[in-house]
Amino acid sequence: MASKSDLPPSVPGTASRDGFKESEEGETEGPRESDGADHVTPGATAGHAIGPPPRADLKPRLDISLPVTDISIVPGDAENPDRLRRRREIREKQQQAERYLRAMGQVRPAQATLDIPWQERLLECVLKMKPDAFERLCQRILKESGFIKVDVTGRGGDGGIDGIGVLRLNLLSFHVFFQCKRWKGSVGAPVIRDFRGAMVGRADKGLVMTTGTFTVDARKEATRGGAPPIDLIDGAALCELLKDLKIGVETRNVEQVFVEQQAFLKF
Repeated sequence: MASKSDLPPSVPGTASRDGFKESEEGETEGPRESDGADHVTPGATAGHAIGPPPRADLKPRLDISLPVTDISIVPGDAENPDRLRRRREIREKQQQAERYLRAMGQVRPAQATLDIPWQERLLECVLKMKPDAFERLCQRILKESGFIKVDVTGRGGDGGIDGIGVLRLNLLSFHVFFQCKRWKGSVGAPVIRDFRGAMVGRADKGLVMTTGTFTVDARKEATRGGAPPIDLIDGAALCELLKDLKIGVETRNVEQVFVEQQAFLKF
């Protein structure tokens, strides 16, 4: 039997007789991968297997996980009954005020007041008017715009002339024929052409007012050279006139209060 001194020296990176892998520096790195058999160090008692020595470069792992808790942004807010009661009272007063205003007809649904532009709501109201009522509305617009005399004829067969007005500018006066079109669609060139044919030799200028729009050909026909000029007022311009003249449109300056949170962080 060979003695211990007769055994060849262990080669770095190979397994020693005790089952541990030695590094190039001669330090024990750890056990080999288990092949199913138990490696027991000679001299150890049965049932007490001796593992590799602990490495100095390994640090113990700390469990730093925090318990799940509900944290309030404002400490004591959820547990302050007085503050909750004041908020509830303010909310009830706001709801009572909204119900009162809604009953008085001063509050509209949020969908109608916020999502729909005011021009569309205004044109919707105008389109519900009767034809003769819309003509009287145009008559009032012309009067408040500087016309000294405005008469509504309402003769649909006279080339579509709905009224006659007199516009005075300094020392000059102009006779203006106007036509009212309470339409949803577009006014085409034939309408402008027929209206011009009815006013030739009878008026200085022409005016066509509509709740809809004018086609490109209609605008070209209105400014055609060699013919009496015709001014066009479409639905968008009509809304601006009603807004400026404050006819059925009220402008309110609403006070808005903003809280700047960053300002309180500087203290």
